[in-house]
Amino acid sequence: MQLRRERLHDYGGALQLLAAILSEDPGHTATLDLLDAWGRSHDPESRSALDTLDPFLARSGQHARRVAIREARIADALTDEKIRLTQEIRSIQERDMGQPGRAFLSAGQAFAQNVDRTAARADLERLARVTGRGAGASPCRAC
Repeated sequence: MQLRRERLHDYGGALQLLAAILSEDPGHTATLDLLDAWGRSHDPESRSALDTLDPFLARSGQHARRVAIREARIADALTDEKIRLTQEIRSIQERDMGQPGRAFLSAGQAFAQNVDRTAARADLERLARVTGRGAGASPCRAC
């Protein structure tokens, strides 16, 4: 796998091998860790590494790890990817983790950082209703 990725720059082939390993053994720690590191990196195909890893993490309930990888990617992401990542984080927190309060805080942070304010505002309003936070509630109130 490393030969395909590092020497031959066959990222797709490397990802296929890693996905095959996880299909046989979804808890294969070395493969999970390799894809995690690759997903957090700025290497070519790092988004594809995250996309390969994510379903295995989701099935095993490792939602906090899914969020952490996305948070690591946000720091240097371009605007379009930042928007996608912040939306994915809120979705994972609300639906998969069952923590709409955390999703509310994430929406507040995205709004404050001017990352897709329209979607962040809509999520803030919806999540305020879901969590029982009244109008004018500060995202930091739940901190």
